Amino acid sequence: MAMALSPIAILGTAAGLLTVAVLTMWLGGAVIVVAAIVAAASGWVQHPSTYSKSETLLCKMHHFFLHLLSAEGELSPINAPPVEPDEPQKKHQPSPPINRLRDNSRETCCCFRMAFLRNLLLSKPPRKDIATPVGPAGTSNPCFFEWSAGMSFKIEVNEIENLNPHKQPIGSVALAKGVGLQVVNAGARGSDVSLVIAPCGVDGDLPHACLLKGVKGRRTSQVTETEHFWFNTSTGTKEHRSNQGGVGLWFHSKWNGGDVVVSQNPSEGVILKATALPIHRLSAMFPKVLRFGLLKPDTLQAPEEVRIYCYYENRPLRILQVLMQLVPCAEGDAGLA
Repeated sequence: MAMALSPIAILGTAAGLLTVAVLTMWLGGAVIVVAAIVAAASGWVQHPSTYSKSETLLCKMHHFFLHLLSAEGELSPINAPPVEPDEPQKKHQPSPPINRLRDNSRETCCCFRMAFLRNLLLSKPPRKDIATPVGPAGTSNPCFFEWSAGMSFKIEVNEIENLNPHKQPIGSVALAKGVGLQVVNAGARGSDVSLVIAPCGVDGDLPHACLLKGVKGRRTSQVTETEHFWFNTSTGTKEHRSNQGGVGLWFHSKWNGGDVVVSQNPSEGVILKATALPIHRLSAMFPKVLRFGLLKPDTLQAPEEVRIYCYYENRPLRILQVLMQLVPCAEGDAGLA
């Protein structure tokens, strides 16, 4: 390796001269970038009123690179005192082959360097971020449902990094990775809505249990959590932990013929499914319920929250935050279920 990089071995042949030119191009690019950063930081750029700072910096970098490729010897530091015009300078006249190689390399390199600097320094229009799916195949997060004229019902699943002693989220709260909602139209029965939790890690870890909690006071300093349901994902069994959960499940079963079931599949993950949800019927009844004062006027104007605690054998506790809210249709036009 040392023999191949030896300057004597490289300069010994005509092919070596071409190698020197290519290496000079790459080295020149690195030097220019460093010089641009140093110049901007030290206030070196002085531009006339007719030029912008970026254009003037491009011009100065152009001349700097020309000087770098010239045969005038080594460059003096940027902070060195300027050379007087009448001070004699030594000039080296290269041999004709090297002179031609230098001229060709200078023209080619300047084109590449100017294009590179223009793309680096001049402003570009901001690139729009492309949304990428974060849940399993066939799911969406967030998910939107048709509700009423101009409004959609939005369900979003986030992951809470941690909670403080008052049950308020601390750390990051972002869309849950590997978690999504799947909606199947069940016709007159309504819709089957499933929360799918994909396997985690290379070992495909799945939660062996999930605890669903209701949340009150999420906009206050003191949050109250109420345990509603405990799901054993291995056996598919469930138990209600609160009277509200028990009565709600009984009403849903008798009135809608629905249920809440849990299943586990090594390839798909854990699936929490609420069957026969009458979304369209609820959207029609919602204004009447508000009119009679059975619900607060601002119900669903701000997000309502439910939390699902996922317990793993070999992984830390995972807290999923499910938010439900009414939003303008413009926000959910792309994903109406």
